[in-house]
Amino acid sequence: MLTSRRKEGGHVRAEVSLQQAKSARSRDVICRSTIKLLAEVGYAETTINRVAQRAGVSKGAVQYHFPGKEDLIAATVDMLLLRTFQKGRKPADVEASLLDMWQRFVNTTSYRALLEVLNAARTDKMLQARISAQLVAWGQRMDQQSLQNFTASSGEDADVVMLLNMTRSFMRGLLLQEQYGVSQETTLEYMSKWIELVGPLLRLRQQ
Repeated sequence: MLTSRRKEGGHVRAEVSLQQAKSARSRDVICRSTIKLLAEVGYAETTINRVAQRAGVSKGAVQYHFPGKEDLIAATVDMLLLRTFQKGRKPADVEASLLDMWQRFVNTTSYRALLEVLNAARTDKMLQARISAQLVAWGQRMDQQSLQNFTASSGEDADVVMLLNMTRSFMRGLLLQEQYGVSQETTLEYMSKWIELVGPLLRLRQQ
C-alpha cells in the first residue's frame, strides 16, 4: 500500500512538473511575440489580441498567464532586462568589449522593444509604477557588472559607472536617430568615434 502511494505521489509530481514546464514555454512564446510586436509597431499597437495572433494562441490563453497588458509588459521587460546579463566570449580589449555591447545588446530588436516600453512609461503612470522597481534594480545590477568587468584609468570606481552609463545613453541615442533617417554607416562611424574617445579611460579588469 505504501509503495503504491509513493508511486502515485511521484506520478502527481511528474504531472505538476510537466504542467509547469508547459506553462513556462507558453509564457516564453507570448513574451517573445510581444518583443517582436513592440519593435515593429510600438507600445500602443501591441495589444493582447495582436500578441495572441503573433504567438499563435487564443486571447484567453494570453490572459490566463497575463490578465492585463501591464502584466504582460512587466513580464516582457523582465525577459528584456535579463538578456543584458548573458555572458559571451571574453573580449580582447576595452574597444572590443564596447563594440560587443553595441552589436549584441543594443543594436537589436530586443533593445528597440525595451525603448518602446521606456518611452511609453514616461507618460503612462500605471505602466511606470509597474516597472519602475525592475528598472531601478536593473540599473544597480548593471553598475555592479560594470565594476566587475572594468577599472578606470583614474582608479575611481565612480568613473567606471559614469563612463559605462554615458556609453549606454549614447547608444540609446543612436537608436533613436534611426527614425530621422540616419544611415547605419553613419551610426557605426559615431559608435567607433565614441569608443575611440572612451576606450583609453577604461581598462578590462583582470579576472
